[in-house]
Amino acid sequence: MGDPTRYLKPEVVAGLKRIDLKARLIVEGFIAGLHRSPYRGRSVEFADFRTYNPGDDPKSIDWKIYARTDRYYVKEYEERTNLKAYLLLDRSGSMAYGEPMTKFDYGAALLASIGYLLLRQRDSVGIGLFDERMRAVIPPSNQSHQLRLILELLDRTQPSSRTGIADAIAEISARIRRRGMIILCSDLLADPEPTISSITLLRGMKNEVIVFMILSPDELGFPFSRPVRFRDLEEGDELLIEPRRIRDGYRRRLEGFIHRYERDLLAQNIDFMLVTTDTPFDRALLTFLEKRRRMWHS
Repeated sequence: MGDPTRYLKPEVVAGLKRIDLKARLIVEGFIAGLHRSPYRGRSVEFADFRTYNPGDDPKSIDWKIYARTDRYYVKEYEERTNLKAYLLLDRSGSMAYGEPMTKFDYGAALLASIGYLLLRQRDSVGIGLFDERMRAVIPPSNQSHQLRLILELLDRTQPSSRTGIADAIAEISARIRRRGMIILCSDLLADPEPTISSITLLRGMKNEVIVFMILSPDELGFPFSRPVRFRDLEEGDELLIEPRRIRDGYRRRLEGFIHRYERDLLAQNIDFMLVTTDTPFDRALLTFLEKRRRMWHS
């Protein structure tokens, strides 16, 4: 076994620790709204006043309001509950592409960092790795050893097999008993229609859903100039290509492919973020946290 902590780089851990001092509001804004429960009760945070009803605890009456209005009102409070987060990472063959960091390694580092943050907030975090189906699942927990279990699973996983995002998501959907946060990292190189439908299903279950589409800079820019032989990392087929002949058409199709995911997911209130493997993943994480902060305060 290699080093399971390689997905939690020291410089990233240091950066995340600085969040506590430099950007605590970003992290709290990112998580706080997800802790709000729709259930009312005597709990932590004041929510509103309502008219006193027979059977209510007289201790809950606000006597200051009674003195002003001559009517009985009681305070309602809003409970906070621990967040359950599910980190989903595509481990299909296409995720093995990229140098010096593969798309799989990038997604693993990003999810490890998010898991680190959430566990420090005492939230429950689990992970699922999938290709054609869900291959490995660690259920959500906030125990002290949970991050180690997640890192060890990532360390012993190698991308392989075909992509089957829709089937894998249907599988994990059946395991989710309580709504929470779903964070999906994938190159999304699959038929968009069933893939988008399956992701929308997670949102329909009242989960907060965030999708990171991870691509290599080569996939995005197609910088090849000489004839090159491409090999399908999932099927094994090979094809000799003259890049200059197909570059413009390839870029147009890819742009449309990405735009469809972004448009359709955002239309369902699902967060979508395109990142490339040359983007420092700590920067991508902080950009994401800032985006979440703005959304919660908008």
